[in-house]
Amino acid sequence: AHMDPSGFVTDYRMLGGSPVSTGGMDSTDSYAGMFLYAAWAAWHADASITRLRALAPGIAKAIGAIEATQDRDGLTWANRTVTTGNSISSLARHQGQWFAAVSAFECFSSADVVAWARISTAGRTNSNNGQRLISAAGVLLSSTNFGGITFAEDPRSWSEYVINATANTGFVGLAEGAGQIVIVGPRGLIYSALSVPATPPLPAPSLRLDADSLKVAVGRKNVLAVSGAGFVKLELYVNGTKVSELTGSSGALAWTPTTIGNYLLTVRGIDATGASVVSATYPAVAAFANWKWRSPSPVGSDLRGAVRADGKWWIVGGGGTLLTLDDSGNFTPVDFSTTQQLNAIAYANGRFVIATTDLDGATKEDIGGLWTSPDGYAWTPFLTGVLDSANLNFVLYAADRWIGLGTGGTIVTSTDGLNWPRAVSGVTQSINSAAFGQGLV
Repeated sequence: AHMDPSGFVTDYRMLGGSPVSTGGMDSTDSYAGMFLYAAWAAWHADASITRLRALAPGIAKAIGAIEATQDRDGLTWANRTVTTGNSISSLARHQGQWFAAVSAFECFSSADVVAWARISTAGRTNSNNGQRLISAAGVLLSSTNFGGITFAEDPRSWSEYVINATANTGFVGLAEGAGQIVIVGPRGLIYSALSVPATPPLPAPSLRLDADSLKVAVGRKNVLAVSGAGFVKLELYVNGTKVSELTGSSGALAWTPTTIGNYLLTVRGIDATGASVVSATYPAVAAFANWKWRSPSPVGSDLRGAVRADGKWWIVGGGGTLLTLDDSGNFTPVDFSTTQQLNAIAYANGRFVIATTDLDGATKEDIGGLWTSPDGYAWTPFLTGVLDSANLNFVLYAADRWIGLGTGGTIVTSTDGLNWPRAVSGVTQSINSAAFGQGLV
């Protein structure tokens, strides 16, 4: 009863107890489709040929309504009107969103073309009235009525560039293809420019964090492992203030908190162009850590390895323990940056190497299984994907190379102490020790 001669059904409202058409509809074919579904369900309920004949005219109209709203690809159209008093001049897809340009300094965006939000814009003026909008070279581009284009990475802020300042030069057509952006206008005007492909944003850098928060020591240097593929510089910020930086895409950043308390850490990665990406925020808790062990002497932790170098013994153990023992029997603690379990120490060719567990015992931070030092006092962690999550039990220098052994049959080797490729051991059991003799390891 509510179907018009073309098969369309409008929205209705009740006036005086009777349904009255509003003249509008959400979709030109949705009601027609619902009618056809109802007719199909009725037929399958009791297969009444009499009722089917009575519904036949309506079925024909409903099919006609659907066909009338189809394009040549068979797609149907739904009404997605936005609330504005201005004309919508153009539409573009940009960075996962739809953008509708309005003939005035107005713009709408939508992720699903159903719900649209008005964007407050700066830089768009009435010069944009009725012109073209496209996404090219990583920005939105819009032709203008005054001989130029406006562009924006963020549609809330636009900039304008004049191509031809001659009066009454309103560019209309704007397109991109084959590495070119082309704009056309009156008097046969055609201009082109190279379209520089937009560089995909790099993933944010990160701190290695396995616990709920970093636990750091007040008054001492804390080493934090960071990485960020594609960056040439990484910077560490604590509560918004830069405290450390390094050149490269991974390594160790140091921070010495001066007071106890809670902190928020972020890492800023900078690429070769100067563009930057900031990491997520990492919570950190700083507390006192400079406690001295008094009894028994020299320490209460397990001691696991030793090496003779520079006229004294160098001894390592649990909880980041590093000691020296001179020939007079005096132990001297050496400050170490983490509380990892130090499993073994070796020395050769002016370089110390310590094999450790991967995680810091206190912070549960994934730091890496190797530390190196030229003097036994200034230590640097070896950070690389080769040693990520590697627990090394033993290290030695033999056959003109460093050899590290660990859990899961891990073997890493190095001729320079800087590059550590993995070797195939053929076993999955933990390797705890090794020795060298008669050309064999």
